[in-house]
Amino acid sequence: MNIHTIRHLVKEYYTLDNIVLLAAILMAIGFIWSTMGALQNNYVLQRQVDILRSTVEESRLESDTLQLENTYFASDEFLELQARQQFGKAAPGEHMIILPANTASDTVTTNANKSRDISTISNFQSWLNFFFSNKNT
Repeated sequence: MNIHTIRHLVKEYYTLDNIVLLAAILMAIGFIWSTMGALQNNYVLQRQVDILRSTVEESRLESDTLQLENTYFASDEFLELQARQQFGKAAPGEHMIILPANTASDTVTTNANKSRDISTISNFQSWLNFFFSNKNT
């Protein structure tokens, strides 16, 4: 291409209509770009708002739970249960049976007795064990 052809192409396409069209296209692209940026920003902000709302709701539920626990701890029912548990108290007319705590040897003995074959012990021997509290045989 020579200079004469280039000048001819510039004059043909470098018109006022084409300049206005190019400016309109650039403005449309700029408008679309800024709209997409605003949408992205709104999405990020909405996500933050949703996270904060869920945090507030969790805090509200935790607060309600703690208030209910405080109400329960201040109730007579809780005090009665604590007195029964810690001090061995009973209501009038009630009888308490205090059992010893389970130990590891009790658990081992119980498991050994369960694993023993019951058919090897005769009926007579079982009755003797029952009457004389012979737990080892």
